[in-house]
Amino acid sequence: MNHFLMQDIGIRYAKNRPYFHPLVIERVQAQIALTSPQDIRGLDVACGTGQSTKALAPLSENIVAMETAYSMLSAAPRDAASYVQAGADQLPFVDNAFHLLSVALAFHCFDRQKFLTEAARVLKPSGWLLIYNNVFLGRMKEHVGFIDWVESVYLNQYPTPARNRSPFTVAEAQTFGFRWYHEDRFCNEVRFTASELVAYLITQTNILQALASDEIEKDIRTWLRAEVDQYFTEPSRIIRT
Repeated sequence: MNHFLMQDIGIRYAKNRPYFHPLVIERVQAQIALTSPQDIRGLDVACGTGQSTKALAPLSENIVAMETAYSMLSAAPRDAASYVQAGADQLPFVDNAFHLLSVALAFHCFDRQKFLTEAARVLKPSGWLLIYNNVFLGRMKEHVGFIDWVESVYLNQYPTPARNRSPFTVAEAQTFGFRWYHEDRFCNEVRFTASELVAYLITQTNILQALASDEIEKDIRTWLRAEVDQYFTEPSRIIRT
């Protein structure tokens, strides 16, 4: 189930999701060899509201961005790319069309075999496939007990929807003709007020799944705010992702 098909989720996502993507692109620039951005044609698959697309600008000045949910596409910045409404398992492009293909925060939702087959087809032989994620770790810098609330209360009340949790491996990449070049792991810190944290959590699939099951958003917001307020004795806190 695509939880981002809800009518107004795109506006909320664009407003309340931390913009961490440039941190990834900076690391990518340091690792891969590309010609000048004007010569690179990029494809951003499952672009959401275009945050990941916008961040690709230092790598490519010619970007096509794809997303299945119109609610998300409608909130994307028009000047960041050319947008196409389509899914990841059947990319509507000719063979060898792109130098770079990027997927942010969505690979775990794909049919891997279909997507990777398509990715290998539309990428040039020397092209790059960039896959990255950002996870809400639930670790608050100023309060070690917050992670206990996340794991025992929040995730119990609002479980994470089913997804493919198996790691993408070197062997799997090679099966589809890709050469594994680099893997990196790092944490970043985001400062939230209590209201900002609640607004962010409302955009997570944990909550969207509950809303799809007819839970009332006002009730969820009230519950979340009452729960997180105990950890905000100061106006804002730092959350690690």
